[in-house]
Amino acid sequence: MSDSSFSSSKTLSSIKKLETKPEWLQWIRDINSWCLQNDHDVAAPVVVPAVPLRVQTAAAAAAHAVLFAGYTVEFDKWTRSQLKAVDGIRNRCGKRAYGYIESPVYDTDRVGAIAKLQEKYKPSGDAIFNQLNAHYDEINLDDYSNVTEYIDAFTSAIAELKEINVDVTSSEPRTINHFIKGLGPAFSSWETSFNQQHKKFGATPATLDDAMESANIEADKNLGADRSTALMAKRVAAAHALLATSSSSTNSNGKRPYSGDGDNGSHRNQSNCHTCKNVLGADHRHPHKKCWIDYPHLKIEWEAANPEKAVARNARISAKGRTDPTIRPAIVNEPAPVVARMLVRGTASRAGSEFH
Repeated sequence: MSDSSFSSSKTLSSIKKLETKPEWLQWIRDINSWCLQNDHDVAAPVVVPAVPLRVQTAAAAAAHAVLFAGYTVEFDKWTRSQLKAVDGIRNRCGKRAYGYIESPVYDTDRVGAIAKLQEKYKPSGDAIFNQLNAHYDEINLDDYSNVTEYIDAFTSAIAELKEINVDVTSSEPRTINHFIKGLGPAFSSWETSFNQQHKKFGATPATLDDAMESANIEADKNLGADRSTALMAKRVAAAHALLATSSSSTNSNGKRPYSGDGDNGSHRNQSNCHTCKNVLGADHRHPHKKCWIDYPHLKIEWEAANPEKAVARNARISAKGRTDPTIRPAIVNEPAPVVARMLVRGTASRAGSEFH
């Protein structure tokens, strides 16, 4: 496990160095948490007993050798773990505290190192009461990353006071109020609901466990709501990002501006080919420079690049009994008035026909 994973979300370097007695309780609490999360608190492996004289056979000796080899491996791992633990403890000691456990005798003795520091720094009498009581009075959710950690710390604070014969739970209603106060204003609505559903006095009064369980449930609900809100915000942000990337292709009204072919005239005239309109009598929304009637080589190039589409297009036109509308009608031998009418209106058979 990494240092950053332990209960108070602190790294080893974030633990304040032990310098004075008033710092002991917080220091030992943090060090114990760090040891726990990094598996430095694991007990030493059980020693493999020797084979009794009365059963010292070759098979028994071989079995014992296998067990002892396994024990040696586990013991080496445990020793290495204790070495790391003591190194971490020394790292979080001030100069004077370090001096108490500097001896090599403590190199792999985590329990002994802590016992030595406790002997020198743990407060006693009025001093320990004042420190524990101050910690209990000031405990609140803001000092922890979630409600579960706050509940654990609150429970520990009560237990520590009980160890010196101070029972703050003798008046459970006051203890409940103190716990709720530590939750802060974020739980004000929950507090109102809890007080309406639970009475602190009467035949079945509320307990501290009731308050803690209810607060935990409320925290889970809030976490779910926060996750939903975060997901919605993520989706909105993604939508805005998509709009931002496409904004360059839209105008101030959110519409795509026309990128015409440079022909003179209005946007409508630029997007509707005037040749097709005059010859076929229909609006075809493509720029004039892409017209297959005036630029037949474009059609040839398209058919060469898309042979399957070209075959399908010609088949559709033939199936409808029509000729290709992109081929100019033969008008060379017609009288001038007829030619004019054909160019202006087009033939009825070609008006509105399929086009490219």
